[in-house]
Amino acid sequence: SMSTYKLVYFNLRARAELTRLIFAQAGVEYTDERLEFQDWPARAPNTPFGVLPVLEVNGQQLGGSLVIARYVAEKHGLGGANDWENALIDSALDALSDGIQKIAPIVFEKDEAKKAEL
Repeated sequence: SMSTYKLVYFNLRARAELTRLIFAQAGVEYTDERLEFQDWPARAPNTPFGVLPVLEVNGQQLGGSLVIARYVAEKHGLGGANDWENALIDSALDALSDGIQKIAPIVFEKDEAKKAEL
């Protein structure tokens, strides 16, 4: 039977965009639920770890943006051909995640003087 997917994230690209791109590349239909920030506090207690994105697969929830991306890629034939290729993919994803962690404070800083210091 076919799985049903719902990706839940804010109305942003950010941490859900990689999974959206993987779904598109794989030609897989899914529900792309985009929350507004004011709706988040009511939803947070019902998510794994209290963070987004969340992928719902047949009603079960999976949290963690990179875990979700890896799962969807593997499930639809877009993972590595062997353990070494999977390790290389994981290495690249971890490096990307580390880079995002470093630039996120700059992107979200509202004070221009502080932003220049970062």
